[in-house]
Amino acid sequence: MTSIVGHATRIGDPAAAAVHLAKATFGTSLIAAFVGGSRAAGTHHERSDVDAFVVISASDRLREVEYALALRSIHHEYNLKFDHCGEIFDLATLNSLLSFTELIDTRAPNMGASPCYQGNCLLSIYR
Repeated sequence: MTSIVGHATRIGDPAAAAVHLAKATFGTSLIAAFVGGSRAAGTHHERSDVDAFVVISASDRLREVEYALALRSIHHEYNLKFDHCGEIFDLATLNSLLSFTELIDTRAPNMGASPCYQGNCLLSIYR
């Protein structure tokens, strides 16, 4: 794991390092990896965390833990605030969550006014 972190952090940008780390960790199982939050919006400050979002084809607990630990190491190496290890979903779980969210939205139309929907909640990405 240390070699993956060391290689990723030589990239120079912590957001790019997090995405590169996902590619290196999950390989052909990786469907998507991107960064959200303030770094994606361009409103981050020097110590802002990297909000990584990773989708893999099937759950792989060992690699998920490896990625989470390496992402934490990236935060420490760049001296960033760290409060969570990002979001890692297998495709089936993500589809289930999105279907449930869409169902709730049709049955409770006022959900669009909720703080989660109005905020930067990753589970509201179907918007």
